[in-house]
Amino acid sequence: MYHKIIMKSLILILNPNAKENRRHPPPIEQIRRILGSKSKVFLTRDLGELDLLFQKELRNLDELLDQNYDLCFLGGDGSISRGLSSAYRCWGDRPRYPRILTLRGGTINMVCNQMGMKKGIEKTLQRFMDGEFQQMRRLSTMKVSLNDDPAILGFILAAGIGFQVLKEYYETSDHPGIAEGVWVASKTFLKALHPKASQMGIFKGANLELMVDGVAFENSDIRSLVVGTLSQISLGLRPLPLDNPISESCLALSVNALPIWKMALHSPKLLFGIGDFTSLNKTGRIYSASGAKNIAFTLNDGFTMDGEMHLFTQKTKIRIYPGPTFTFYKE
Repeated sequence: MYHKIIMKSLILILNPNAKENRRHPPPIEQIRRILGSKSKVFLTRDLGELDLLFQKELRNLDELLDQNYDLCFLGGDGSISRGLSSAYRCWGDRPRYPRILTLRGGTINMVCNQMGMKKGIEKTLQRFMDGEFQQMRRLSTMKVSLNDDPAILGFILAAGIGFQVLKEYYETSDHPGIAEGVWVASKTFLKALHPKASQMGIFKGANLELMVDGVAFENSDIRSLVVGTLSQISLGLRPLPLDNPISESCLALSVNALPIWKMALHSPKLLFGIGDFTSLNKTGRIYSASGAKNIAFTLNDGFTMDGEMHLFTQKTKIRIYPGPTFTFYKE
């Protein structure tokens, strides 16, 4: 009896202008040698080129699936979500997409961490070509639209303190690292000790006109908001629900409107999910949900999604709803 051997083949898309790729340029020729002649490696300089690549070279999804191509975006979470956005704009809603391989190639690698990918780029690619990754995990995205513009896909969005802290971190240098992270975290902690911290700078709350599945969250002091499809993430000051897995085609939401002194008092709970939330939930100043379908709010400054900054200077309406689900290789 003869068995058909299915050769591994990968479409790898790289943005050489991404922050981490500029800092540590990936070894393109070595990557090509590892992947072999059947795989495809594309370099895109910006989002326009990424959209054009899918429209011109990768438009025929059925053909790619028939030829057993998998897909990889060399970069961090922002590269993955932007790449999937371009793919989705080209292919639309389909029952099946190429499987996704993640690489530790970015500043923020939450998706990669969720998949257990801990090795370097070359090592991971070699293991992929050798067929070592046999486990899969389905991961849903969310659609995010600004002022009713065409939606982009993402996994984690943060506004408020989480956004402001990450913005300050990115502004410390062209290539911020651990030292800059410690510096920004220390400064944030010291600012929080000010008696009037709740009315100052990044800690000042706002009325986001938040609506969750048509129900208003009435609070004028929202200091942190996190929406996403990844569980066990502590971005901002309230982790997404740790005890309930996030179902496919659903959104998790965390809102924090506590005064700064109370945030500091309950920081182990808020940052790491340690302890009982009963007393905090009774305050009416924190809120979480893990089965939302439609979230809307307004922002005046911006947000971060998958480590990428989205900045604006005027009031902007944000709408978030469930996006397509993709299958990822898992360690």
